[in-house]
Amino acid sequence: MITNAIRSATSEDEVLFVLTSYVEAARLSGRFHFLSERVTALPLEDAGDVSARLSNLLFELDLASRSFDDYTRDVLHEAVHIFSYAVEQLHDIRHRQHSQLAA
Repeated sequence: MITNAIRSATSEDEVLFVLTSYVEAARLSGRFHFLSERVTALPLEDAGDVSARLSNLLFELDLASRSFDDYTRDVLHEAVHIFSYAVEQLHDIRHRQHSQLAA
């Protein structure tokens, strides 16, 4: 559902809004209780910020996979999946914008 909303976003602001909603819901539910502010702080600034958070999530996922912590690994896997979609969509939006400017 979240990935569908990200995929259908047509602007950077829309992607950031959907991703912010996801992060806020995960924080409020306690699902992100083990993550640092580097990942969970709001607001999300831009594509670079989302990419940096994805890098942090990948690092945390690697650690969780080594510790055999199934809950943490599953939460992180979901977050990596969602943040990856967001990074890809933000890249596609920028690419379309540059193509339109060049035309």
